[in-house]
Amino acid sequence: KAPEGSGVPVGTAYHWFILSHQYVEKLNANDYITRMVGLKYKLAHRRAATGEWNASGDARRRHLVEILQCIIGELQREPEQLVPVPLRLDYSGKHYEGTAMPVPASCQQGACFDLDITLNNEHIGIMRQTPAGWKISEIKSKGLVNAIGGSGMGRMVMSHELWVMGK
Repeated sequence: KAPEGSGVPVGTAYHWFILSHQYVEKLNANDYITRMVGLKYKLAHRRAATGEWNASGDARRRHLVEILQCIIGELQREPEQLVPVPLRLDYSGKHYEGTAMPVPASCQQGACFDLDITLNNEHIGIMRQTPAGWKISEIKSKGLVNAIGGSGMGRMVMSHELWVMGK
């Protein structure tokens, strides 16, 4: 239960655009596992106090076109920046599988410094490259973060579909 008075007021609304990869694996005759990894963009919000959207339908459409044109440009210039990277690792007696999705805004000249991490069908958080090493604010223990990103690793560079980490 949320603490009294926390968060946005009741009646606040958002309009999001989500672009994602969907991975589906059939487990048996009746069951599937579905994972989605992608990008989420806020097109507009409605304040509870006024009931008004901050952007008209036309403005939202123009913003969506700008987003899509930007993504198309990025895919044409550096297609690897929007490719989910498969992760497989063992840490503290547990096996992990998932994806690292480069955050396009953090990518410069073939290097991405932020990754959206999903492991064992659970969203872990954004892994960021800092001068002190990799960080995921949602994870308190550095052990798993170091296992994912490597302790003290420097710049991360995409080479085809494999991450190559080096100083």
